[in-house]
Amino acid sequence: MQRRHVHSRVIDYEARPLAGGDLALEAKLCDIRRVAFQGVLHDKVITPGIIHDVELDLRVDQDRVLSDSSFKMYTVPFPDAERHGGTCCQDILGAFDGLVGVRVDERMNRNVMALVGGPRGCFHGQTLAIGA
Repeated sequence: MQRRHVHSRVIDYEARPLAGGDLALEAKLCDIRRVAFQGVLHDKVITPGIIHDVELDLRVDQDRVLSDSSFKMYTVPFPDAERHGGTCCQDILGAFDGLVGVRVDERMNRNVMALVGGPRGCFHGQTLAIGA
């Protein structure tokens, strides 16, 4: 069976200590489509290229609480709400501010899901937050 490389995903996490004992976490996700295909939503050919290029920066304080959160979307598949049924990827950006105050403990995944997951959330940002 011949294999064909159609998609790549790269996830990178970097952690570094800060003065005062805090920890900076930088998480990046990049999806790359390797082949063209016929789109379902708008009946057009989807060309190869970067699909997602997103970054989540978090700061964890000495008490294991998120004290800062910044989510950036450099490239997304649905940037225009008018063209994509009234929603776009950037709609969720502000929700990532809500991660501030979340404690890094056994409830963190559940709290992240509640804040930035679900059908109106961002799976890619959620993935980065949970993995961090």
